[in-house]
Amino acid sequence: MSRVGGGKTAKVTYLAQKLGREAVLLWRVGDDDLAEQTLASLRQTPINPDPVPRVEDAETAISVITVPPDGKKGNVLASGANEA
Repeated sequence: MSRVGGGKTAKVTYLAQKLGREAVLLWRVGDDDLAEQTLASLRQTPINPDPVPRVEDAETAISVITVPPDGKKGNVLASGANEA
């Protein structure tokens, strides 16, 4: 299992910046430990996560992608702060 901060939004932002386009993150994080881990991993990239708002009393969203032996990808999403 691997754990990567930022998800699809961060990946698209990163790729757009690598292609020379201006791109910013439009999302939120909660006020939990997962937010810190996510933002810290983004600080290791060209993406500036500082403008990302924190939502008090909310958990950072998490998406779990599963790929069983049959190869049929599944996705479980807990929206957390994105719904706030």
